[in-house]
Amino acid sequence: MSFANEFRPFSPAEVLKASGETAVHRYGPSHPARILVENSLVTGPIFDWGCGHGYDLKYFRQHGLDCDGWDPVHRPETPPSEFPPDIFSWVHCAFVLNTLPCPRQRQKILTDIYHFLPPSGHLSLTVRSQAELASHIKSNWYKSGDGWITSRGTFQRGFLADELFEMLSPLYSSISVVSKKPIFVIAEK
Repeated sequence: MSFANEFRPFSPAEVLKASGETAVHRYGPSHPARILVENSLVTGPIFDWGCGHGYDLKYFRQHGLDCDGWDPVHRPETPPSEFPPDIFSWVHCAFVLNTLPCPRQRQKILTDIYHFLPPSGHLSLTVRSQAELASHIKSNWYKSGDGWITSRGTFQRGFLADELFEMLSPLYSSISVVSKKPIFVIAEK
């Protein structure tokens, strides 16, 4: 079955479920989470938006950080909308946007995170770069929209740092690129 020419709008629930199904099993924290902790960058409570299996949450807690998280598949019990406003000064969102097939959904998540954060809150955002994704594309993946359908039936998309900057700049006053492969940025309201 080829997905290359097939297009069907996804409902928000389908998009988030498909995104959540890409969560990998790791034996430790993500590289961005380690950078945040090892450099003492997080200065307040942190929320992991799209936390997958919770490896970064566990790591944050092991290092004394007040944190919580949500994932539509692996930790759906308490979505961000059910938390009191302005209690998390940081949001960690690692490898979520690159799993969403709909550009509007990517922008909606960025807008939702912006509204979730208090004034002067910070977003730690990581996505796969185009170069990183290109090295992982398999012969049984299919082009779909601006990304790929993987052999597992999940979506992956690579970004450019400039593209991510353009998506964030209408919302955030300061954006710093921490790394470009993967693309890891920290944005401040």
